Amino acid sequence: NRSFLSKKKEVLEGKRAKEIESFSSDFKFILDFHQTTAECEDSFLLIRKSKNTNTLFKSLRKSFNEFKTIYIENFSLSKDGSTFSEFASSKSIGFVTIELGEKGIREKEFNQGVAILENFKNHEININETIKLDALCFSGEIKKTHPEDALIPGLKNLQLVKKDQKIINSKVNDHIMKDSYYILFPKYGIYREQSSELCKLLKKVRLEI
Repeated sequence: NRSFLSKKKEVLEGKRAKEIESFSSDFKFILDFHQTTAECEDSFLLIRKSKNTNTLFKSLRKSFNEFKTIYIENFSLSKDGSTFSEFASSKSIGFVTIELGEKGIREKEFNQGVAILENFKNHEININETIKLDALCFSGEIKKTHPEDALIPGLKNLQLVKKDQKIINSKVNDHIMKDSYYILFPKYGIYREQSSELCKLLKKVRLEI
């Protein structure tokens, strides 16, 4: 999911991304199901600002009542490559990413996913009225300053980390939080090694969409 909108097609991930781009480029709406590598406080959604994505989200919002929503405005999700949602945005496709907790199938998350799919199949996607939404929006990321930089163990997706809390072990600079943020995609193990960043930072916002 970091291999879209790339000219590199020689590795398996790049080839598969190009195949997905080819067959989905004319779609009007896409639901993209994921699970995270790090533990989650809750399942959540990622939606990228666009007219069609807003319409898709609002049409299915009863299915999304149990989910926290991360709303992306003009923000690249990863410095390590473009995601499926960024490809969809470039094609004006309505697109919602559904993160059903951390990796591993559990009954609750499985049933949540099935309910969303049933709603998607059985409802016309045409709602255009304005609604108010409590969402989390990106406020930045924490990047590595040294190859051995690492988050302290046990941080979860959507965990609130508070001002003055230390969250990084580093030989160069122990990062102390200057404000309170929710964190997203904390990277551990091989994911930390392969990435230039350690996590995203989010703030709670009230939106009209």
